[in-house]
Amino acid sequence: MSKGDEVQQKLAPAQLKAEIARLREDLRPYGVVDLEWRISEDWAGDPALYLWLIVDGKAWEAQGKQGRARADRLAWERLMQAVGRDMLVYVRVRATDEEPAEASLEHLE
Repeated sequence: MSKGDEVQQKLAPAQLKAEIARLREDLRPYGVVDLEWRISEDWAGDPALYLWLIVDGKAWEAQGKQGRARADRLAWERLMQAVGRDMLVYVRVRATDEEPAEASLEHLE
């Protein structure tokens, strides 16, 4: 069993999904239309939560550099608080017209 699997077993999946759903709503004013995520390991083998902010390109750009940084920081801080010290959080951005980088992403319904 990998470290990522061990940490994922400790997390309460329903609580994490609920936090991600709340975060998605809180990020809508920044041009974020959806979130995709997965739990895995980072390049060093440490447990990691990868989050993709799916954005409307025009609305995202309209936020300016500071607004985009605020949205990124909000996502990172909220998820770091949710997962605790056992896992790292990586936040990425992609536009709605781009294909997902990973086939195994979680989507909120």
